[in-house]
Amino acid sequence: MEFGAKVLGFTEEELVSTTAWRAGLSLSADEAAALLRSKILAYAGSTWKNHRSHLREFQSFCRARGVNPLDCNPPTLCTFLLSLGQNGRSIGAVEAVVLSLNFIYKFYLVNASIVDITVTQVLKFLNKACTKIVNVKNSFGSKEIRLLWDALDKKYVEINKIPLCELRTFVMTVFQHATFCRFSDIAPLKLSDITFHLDYFTVHIRCSKTDQTGEGQWAYISASGSGCRDPHKLMCLFIHIVHSKQEDDAFLFPPLR
Repeated sequence: MEFGAKVLGFTEEELVSTTAWRAGLSLSADEAAALLRSKILAYAGSTWKNHRSHLREFQSFCRARGVNPLDCNPPTLCTFLLSLGQNGRSIGAVEAVVLSLNFIYKFYLVNASIVDITVTQVLKFLNKACTKIVNVKNSFGSKEIRLLWDALDKKYVEINKIPLCELRTFVMTVFQHATFCRFSDIAPLKLSDITFHLDYFTVHIRCSKTDQTGEGQWAYISASGSGCRDPHKLMCLFIHIVHSKQEDDAFLFPPLR
């Protein structure tokens, strides 16, 4: 109840109408809490924040009409989606709201009016009528890494002259490029999570967006034979400079100012 109210913004009256809440009545308080906790922790905190941001407007729309957003009928949902289109929202923004609603409806085991044929038809119409925004991200690959190397070489000449904060940020960039890891994957890494081998490092990623159950995944940083610009050699130098005390519980990429 507290999670649905504080994190997702639903009222107690709205939550008690759901199948998930009624199903919890057959369990003890501890059992119900453990079940809910496991369902919540199955997803990253950013997932819940993202859905919450998409839900706010829908919740206000429903409440203004005396409708429970967790028991919304297809006509009300269609009217809301059409209002998004009339207000100039892109089809991507509309679809993001629909995906969040679908997720929340499944989480609370409510009757998903979102699968109604009328809703499907309205979405098809909006797909034609709404603005389509395509955000093309600039690539970040080997070329960009080389440009960063060139800039640092020109500015500092020697790696041990690079300020620690700048060095850490650069090594994190090379690390992500070499391992295909997200920032959220590597930020919590400890020194004990990385193991040195003669021509590669093994990295233990304890939990990531693609491994939300926390089973753990492994990534590797291999020697490339590119001289001083070898990511394996760079990692060795970084650890030597930043982690001279070899404290296993220290963050691999410590917070620096």
